[in-house]
Amino acid sequence: MDEIGGYMGFEEFQGIEYHSSATALNYGRNCLAYLVEAKKIKKLYLPIFLCNSIQMVCEKYHVEYEYYHIDDTFHLLFSKQLKEHEYLYVVNYYGTLSDEDIMNYLDKWKNIIVDHTQDFFRIPVKGVDTLYTCRKYFGVCDGAYLYTNAILDRNLGRDYSNARMQYVLGRFEKTASEYYEQYVQKEREICNSDVLKMSKTTQNIMKVIDYATVKEKRMHNFKYLHSMLGKYNRINMDGVEGTFSYPFYIDNAEIVRKKLIENKIYIPIFWPEVSEKVMDDSIEYKFTNKILPLPCDQRYSEKEMLMVIELILLYLE
Repeated sequence: MDEIGGYMGFEEFQGIEYHSSATALNYGRNCLAYLVEAKKIKKLYLPIFLCNSIQMVCEKYHVEYEYYHIDDTFHLLFSKQLKEHEYLYVVNYYGTLSDEDIMNYLDKWKNIIVDHTQDFFRIPVKGVDTLYTCRKYFGVCDGAYLYTNAILDRNLGRDYSNARMQYVLGRFEKTASEYYEQYVQKEREICNSDVLKMSKTTQNIMKVIDYATVKEKRMHNFKYLHSMLGKYNRINMDGVEGTFSYPFYIDNAEIVRKKLIENKIYIPIFWPEVSEKVMDDSIEYKFTNKILPLPCDQRYSEKEMLMVIELILLYLE
């Protein structure tokens, strides 16, 4: 029987998740693993501008994969015809793909999988397998959503988050730098994770987020950054309603990144391993090394955005 009495645990909330109609899983990469198994995918075409985690899923589940390139507007360069059990993996970088783009891809290739990791608030195009991740947007250590009509013919167990939450709670009470190594270690452990249902802890947290406010803050910060930096940005982000981070493409990105980090403004590199796969003059190499993904999330206001802008302008060539 269930336990009764004793000390109080984490409150169980009664709100509604933003993607409540999706299948809630433990990680974004496992959304792909779910599709591989449920749809019996034999081969995937992947953008070369992508983290190694998707490649690792392919290798773990013995799926053949082949890379394709993207252009300087983040749109794919792909002309092959897909065979049975072959799928095209499409990444919506920084929210730059429109629904019309996705529908055109669907019309042309049919078997597509859309990765909205960098566009959590985008509603999926009907009939398209679409995945989202939670920890890129919110203070949780795992969680993902998958829209698909495919159903696994086995029951999934549930993941547990309690042992992974320390670095999230640690940053809330202290600083990111104090828990960064723990964060990196937990990221490494994800590689060995199985396909499981989203943990009760993460799903509970996702029920009480004020999604409207989060989206509004992110969009406002994105637009503010663009209004101040757009004329220096080598990527045209006009008309993009980004909510992930602002991709600021400049030639001396390495110098500016270093100066920002010295001022405790942490700017990641997406994804360093790509540089080893491409030529130095390729768009993927340039995107990897010359884009500064500037934070614009719900923790910040125009005050923090202006601090970032002023530092960047100080060190621009």
